Amino acid sequence: MSKWPLALLLFSCAHNVFAWSDTDIDGVPDLKDACPGTPKGLAVLANGCTKEPLSQLCLPTDSGSKYPSDCAAAARVAVHFLTGSAQLPQNQWATLADIARFLKTYPDTHMLLAGHADTQGGDKINLPLSLARAETVKQVLIADYDVGAERLMVSGEGSSMPVASNLDNKGKYLNRRVEFVIKSN
Repeated sequence: MSKWPLALLLFSCAHNVFAWSDTDIDGVPDLKDACPGTPKGLAVLANGCTKEPLSQLCLPTDSGSKYPSDCAAAARVAVHFLTGSAQLPQNQWATLADIARFLKTYPDTHMLLAGHADTQGGDKINLPLSLARAETVKQVLIADYDVGAERLMVSGEGSSMPVASNLDNKGKYLNRRVEFVIKSN
């Protein structure tokens, strides 16, 4: 038997090899990079986020105050979703990395993950969808960032608490979210 058919087969397979893309050249493939766009030369963790200390987050509490109490002003922090989806888009993972570091900085805190939706679809669809979004975020924090499940509570608010108008695409996008709220003791 000739070696040519085998050589041709091997050659044809060799040019179909796919390489992982690493756009920010941090050593973590884009597909798994929770912090895309890391500046060149910074050391990163296995998830692609820097080892630098967390800039101070100031989150709202369920009692209307802020946490930590000595921070300037509470800010709404959220991750956003595509229409009708509970899958967390890759461009939202950097926010989750910040939340995970916050939770590690304050190990005695508990957090409510409040899921929300825009007005498309009605309550029959939006209530379970908003809860599924919160559950997705909870599972990512547990599985990828080693946050204890007992520290995370979820709720699905549907479209009842918009932060923007549901009359345009930008507003709808802002309303499709999971917000992070510190539970008061």
